[in-house]
Amino acid sequence: MLLLKLSDTQRGIFDQSSEAGMGLHLARIGDELGFILSGLVLMFAEANDREGQQESDALANQLWFGPNVRKFGREGVAPRSAEATQQEIQAEEALIEALHDAPLNVRYVSPTDPFVMGFILNPPGYLPPAPPRPGYIYGHLPFSGVTQSGDVFYRCEHWATSRRVRVWSTTNDILAGTYGFPKSELNFVPTGFAAVGRYALPDLPPACRRYEITPPAGYTLQCGACVPLYGQAGGGVEVMFPTTFTNAVSLPSPAVLPPL
Repeated sequence: MLLLKLSDTQRGIFDQSSEAGMGLHLARIGDELGFILSGLVLMFAEANDREGQQESDALANQLWFGPNVRKFGREGVAPRSAEATQQEIQAEEALIEALHDAPLNVRYVSPTDPFVMGFILNPPGYLPPAPPRPGYIYGHLPFSGVTQSGDVFYRCEHWATSRRVRVWSTTNDILAGTYGFPKSELNFVPTGFAAVGRYALPDLPPACRRYEITPPAGYTLQCGACVPLYGQAGGGVEVMFPTTFTNAVSLPSPAVLPPL
């Protein structure tokens, strides 16, 4: 696994593009397929002997697998004071800043692009083979629903700051094309790796930050069961917010899930 930091310009491009899954965009870099994790970092799943591997390993070890993170695995979801959250954000930003720069030719691609279809359904090498299926993505968010007052949704990401759930902004906006899951899913997503498997993501790192979203009443979202993709089982109930909206309440800081 190789992680490379996006520039501010590159991050802005993915901010304006719909996700392919929760915390996930697909990107083309020349003839390679890469994954954009929560709009901040480019990941290559197979990256043996590439420059930047040491910095990638350091980020993973400190952010997801260090002693403090293992402690959360015994205690469950970790509460955070405002001061502790800010310290965590600063430490995380320093780790990301130490990563090597992503190449300049990173561009957004749709999950239905022929360039990526074969990989999504039959990922090579690092994941188990996908089960037999038609040569297209089927049953993905086939229904629409309308929110009622007090409906709460969640999403899991890798980072303490989200570019799509604007906790630290003055507007509390949720960007168009953002994925999440309903409250009924909480018991099935106790860890960062559980989120990766249940929502069929290719993100090898655990998605340990759980964000809470409260759309206004009368908002129309898309919903359905997460189909198997990238060799992952899927099976979770997922939603997608197709248009930008302002959260109905002040956005809380993310909860921290154990990785395992």
